[in-house]
Amino acid sequence: MHWYDRGNSVDRKVFSAFMSVEEHNGELVGVVTANVHGQLTEDELEDLREYCTGQLSDGAGESLEQRPIKTPDGEIYISFWNSDKWFLQTEEEMNSDQFEDMTEEPDMGMTM
Repeated sequence: MHWYDRGNSVDRKVFSAFMSVEEHNGELVGVVTANVHGQLTEDELEDLREYCTGQLSDGAGESLEQRPIKTPDGEIYISFWNSDKWFLQTEEEMNSDQFEDMTEEPDMGMTM
């Protein structure tokens, strides 16, 4: 994964990751879709979560907050970061309906 550039096993297993949005239970949520070759270990998943968190809060996500997106109804600004309601879960965690209070960073999951 060229943009990750840490030279570890995550770099070799994760081919790409893309930010998007989708509706989940009536709410618009940010999504990171990763193309993963093989299975990530818990440590690898945590490393990827940490990297994606940085990108969504201060990297590419911050860039989106600063640029308007034109829609038929006017301009909108996208923000993937809300420190009060922030969580990152795997697709499996998101679909299990076993939601926890994930407002603190140590309890994060990832939608992938």
